[in-house]
Amino acid sequence: YQYRLKRSGSHSTLTDDREADLNDIGFVWDAHSASWQERYQALRAFAIANGHCNIPATVDNALNVWCKHQRRQYKCMLRQQPNVMTEERIRALNEIGFN
Repeated sequence: YQYRLKRSGSHSTLTDDREADLNDIGFVWDAHSASWQERYQALRAFAIANGHCNIPATVDNALNVWCKHQRRQYKCMLRQQPNVMTEERIRALNEIGFN
């Protein structure tokens, strides 16, 4: 919360020194993006090893569900419905042959 306040220019108790210290120990400021990247890397590794991005639920159910979610988010974006899909994510997914 303090980080968002600071980034928006509002008063925050997060000092530059504290922010630097947290960065030095690898603090994750955006958990949603970090989680997305973690799943993406798992999908990328699967695609490299198997030549496709179709994760069977029996192999990795959580990654299978994540892939379904990405497809759903993409469709929502195309329909101009609320979504969290970005051009950067689309590019990354396309680069590994995700469809």
